[in-house]
Amino acid sequence: MDSLFACTTLVNTDAEFAHETIRLHKNFSTVSVIFKDEENGRPADCRLDVSGTVAGIDVQSLAPVRGRFSCMAELPQEGGFAFRVPRQMDADLNAALYSHDGILMESYPVGWLIQQAGFDWNKTDLSDVEIMVDTPTATFTITVKEWDGPVSFSVTI
Repeated sequence: MDSLFACTTLVNTDAEFAHETIRLHKNFSTVSVIFKDEENGRPADCRLDVSGTVAGIDVQSLAPVRGRFSCMAELPQEGGFAFRVPRQMDADLNAALYSHDGILMESYPVGWLIQQAGFDWNKTDLSDVEIMVDTPTATFTITVKEWDGPVSFSVTI
């Protein structure tokens, strides 16, 4: 899974040396999807594909950029599925659960669920999200996990 830490700053380089402390900001969210009552938190022999309409960020403004986004969720050792998404502009993030032979079993409006939990895509440093899926009752429990950063370092030019 790719991480996206970024910042923009202007540095006065008129002198012989210029010094700036860089504070990288978390421009992605790790989303974990765990299926309640399933061994390892996920249905056996299934995959979770994710799609959306934000493909990344503008390198100068760090604003989200519209475009096709898709990824296949990974299978972390602690169970469930996990994927990372760039900063979003809307609730157009969706996940589709496929059987081992490629048959669509279920689709989930992940962006809408995250939005309903009050997630703030405009925060300077994005939080992570855990979605607990209770399939028999068709209920979702959303937990927003705050991130404790930022990443910072100094650069001398």
